[in-house]
Amino acid sequence: HEGANEISNAEYLKGMQFGQMINIKNKTVKKQIEEIQTMKQLQAKGN
Repeated sequence: HEGANEISNAEYLKGMQFGQMINIKNKTVKKQIEEIQTMKQLQAKGN
């Protein structure tokens, strides 16, 4: 039982890390989209 417990803990931790990576990626993508929109707005004002 001990071994099985350790395995499930490791799998759980892996899942957590994966989830965090996805969250960070999503935040980065959102930031990039916002920056692009800001750039477009600035360009539109400039023209």
